[in-house]
Amino acid sequence: MLNRFPNNDRSQRQLTGTATLCNSRRDELDIRRAVRALAKLDDHTLRDMGIRDRSLIELTVRFCRQC
Repeated sequence: MLNRFPNNDRSQRQLTGTATLCNSRRDELDIRRAVRALAKLDDHTLRDMGIRDRSLIELTVRFCRQC
């Protein structure tokens, strides 16, 4: 069986997993912060930004990368 991690470097795998988890948590916090900031804006401003409805704020923040 092939070993994906030469020399069975368990600590390196753990560090990589920890870094990934930290990045995911930071990304989620950034998304929540952006959603809260946009939710404070009035409907007219949101429409000017291309968000047609308040229910689309989180969807836009999470998945719209070219907006």
